Amino acid sequence: MSVISAGLDRNALTAGRAAHAAGPAIVAAYVLSHVVCSTRLLKNIYGIDDNVCPRGDTARKGEAAVQRRRISRAQLALLERNEGLHANAIEHLPLFIGSVLLGVFAGLPASQINRFAAKYLAVRVAFAVAYLGITDLRASFIRTGLWWTGNVLCFRTLLAATRALNASSLRR
Repeated sequence: MSVISAGLDRNALTAGRAAHAAGPAIVAAYVLSHVVCSTRLLKNIYGIDDNVCPRGDTARKGEAAVQRRRISRAQLALLERNEGLHANAIEHLPLFIGSVLLGVFAGLPASQINRFAAKYLAVRVAFAVAYLGITDLRASFIRTGLWWTGNVLCFRTLLAATRALNASSLRR
């Protein structure tokens, strides 16, 4: 979690309260979804990357690469799972960012937001490993469980933020 720890405020730490890691957590989630989970590295390794039209290069070039024996059927399947992982990571990012920002806006304790972000990022890394590594139908439900865990973490933070906002509006 060095990206998160880079955003810690030393004054807040010495004052005995947690510093927000919201910004670095959002950056870490962005890098995870847009860089780490991207298909570009794998497509470059397999020699089927097309920077002019990258969104369809697996569909256009993947089967042909298998037929020419440049990649195996298993490698093509891994690349296809990687494309699904990347799309899922991009689709899930707004829920995480919204949860973090609403938590900050609602005044949730920094320690609560930091714990949420660290757990979420750990779950998403496990999800990525499972997405790429699991090829068995039964075992694939591990991935589904991790996906739901990430959602539930976000939902809990959104609900906590909603409760905090409602409580503060009642005090006015």
